[in-house]
Amino acid sequence: MRVIETKGFVQQMEYTPDGRYLVFVERWENDWLVRWFDLISLAGTCAAEYGRLWGVWLALAANRFVTVGWGEGFTVWEFANGRIEKIKSVSHEPAWSVKDVSQDARHIAYFQGYGNSRDRNRIIIREIKNEQPCTTFRTLEDIHLIRFSKDGAHLASATARELTVWSLEKIESVATWKLPRKKRNSRAPSRIQSVTMTPDSRSLFIRGNGRLYLWEAAADVVRLELPLALDVGFALSCSWDNRLFALASSPMENEVQLWDMNNVRPIKAFQWPLYTSRCIAFAPDGATIAASSENRVVIWDLDHV
Repeated sequence: MRVIETKGFVQQMEYTPDGRYLVFVERWENDWLVRWFDLISLAGTCAAEYGRLWGVWLALAANRFVTVGWGEGFTVWEFANGRIEKIKSVSHEPAWSVKDVSQDARHIAYFQGYGNSRDRNRIIIREIKNEQPCTTFRTLEDIHLIRFSKDGAHLASATARELTVWSLEKIESVATWKLPRKKRNSRAPSRIQSVTMTPDSRSLFIRGNGRLYLWEAAADVVRLELPLALDVGFALSCSWDNRLFALASSPMENEVQLWDMNNVRPIKAFQWPLYTSRCIAFAPDGATIAASSENRVVIWDLDHV
């Protein structure tokens, strides 16, 4: 086990595709910090940018570039020779909020969070390189969440109770799923709260109604419906080879569960030395897993868990 001390709360975290660096975004007072941590030399390099933090979305490409979407815009950084340099920073109208960045760092997706209600059901995909909108989608209801697939070929959009998967190649909807009605007297929010797409883009984890659903979009089958504790932290991550997923949703027990994706069953549980996990990330080779909480990142060797 290795522990990395951070300056602020880690909001997003990913391994670079070569597995050498762990890149995370910290929130500290009014700053957000981008940190590259070398897992071989155990040294970190930081860059800072001041701005209002409505939410941060992190994407990595070619082991060198990181794109961070933040509320009213996005910034592209390059890591080379032990240094982080800002390549580009773009802002747009305050009402239009960046909501996700593709993992190939080529596109961002955003929609209007407030203002003209006629545009709240419109998603715009924008190319980072030339800063031009290239695709627009419209839904029947107001959108509040969007997520790219890991390969950048698909986009998932969620209204309060409906999830749609879009093909970015065909520019069309390929699958739709509706959140079941919640039970009477349930305190759980009756809406979709978060969406995580598996690396192969075949399935999606959907949090809503106080439950976690695993929906296989191609077959339109719900493979898992798991009750979750209310009013607690929640973190989920899928391994790069689609074999496992890790789930943390109970801060009282500090427990992280590893699940087999094929059989959809827990295969291992272990105690996390933190109060609650804010985010989890698998290494590309599946040998380690990292979790963050408060001002620490802990890296575990899965062979010894």
